Amino acid sequence: MKAFVALKIRALRPAANLGPVPSLLWVRVADLRLDPTYQREITPRGLDTIARITECFDWRKFKPIVVASAEGETYAVVDGQHRVHAALLVGIDTLPAYRIDASAAEQAEAFAAVNGCITAIRPIDLFKARLAAGDKHAVAVAALAQAEGVELLFTNRATNLMAPRQSVAVHAIMRMRHGDAIVSLALAAVLACKPHQGSNLSALWIKAFCRALADHKEWCDREALRRWCADFDPWKVQAANQKRRERQQSALRSDDLAEASLLEHFAAKAKGDAA
Repeated sequence: MKAFVALKIRALRPAANLGPVPSLLWVRVADLRLDPTYQREITPRGLDTIARITECFDWRKFKPIVVASAEGETYAVVDGQHRVHAALLVGIDTLPAYRIDASAAEQAEAFAAVNGCITAIRPIDLFKARLAAGDKHAVAVAALAQAEGVELLFTNRATNLMAPRQSVAVHAIMRMRHGDAIVSLALAAVLACKPHQGSNLSALWIKAFCRALADHKEWCDREALRRWCADFDPWKVQAANQKRRERQQSALRSDDLAEASLLEHFAAKAKGDAA
């Protein structure tokens, strides 16, 4: 465990007015209200969030909602409406809450601050937490990478500053739905590519290799891939593709161009082997 220490950040001027001190309490779901003047509507994505919370509900993963006193004995939900909806579906009638002293306008301001000043968690950080929790999928991905000699990093680092076998593209690996055999071959193939300064194991190329091999099972030969990739330079190809996009003002995505380049290279190699 690490203790908290004051971070050295740019010249700061800490807030002088900290506002009224909040309180903690348990509130009845029946006493909660939504103010449509600032609260968002439940979107299809929001429904998915509610469904996910409902199906995986666990008090250890539940964050107290933020409320403010409203008319009578009711409370306006400033933050946490998805959690409230999930609690209703689970059958919970009281929830832990963080109560702030705020007018309607201040509630709207708090809503904007709470939802607008969020530090998005990186995929590699989520993976690290899931791995520590023993999540089966995360453990399997880590084992697969280790079997191919790939070192997954948990810090943000540009690929040109990594060692050849290092990668932060765990999100790309976890999202591949082509099966472990394809992903393993793809990682091995990327590692067999022409070495360059840094690592070739970017999300762009891991996905391109996975898709190419999934669509052409006849190319799934580890020894052949090792030979075919020896003169394939991902960095050089990516730079050429980028220039092509700029020159032609192409709408093609980098992913599509990478896969197309790879398919062309493998097709030529396969033809040469067959000759």
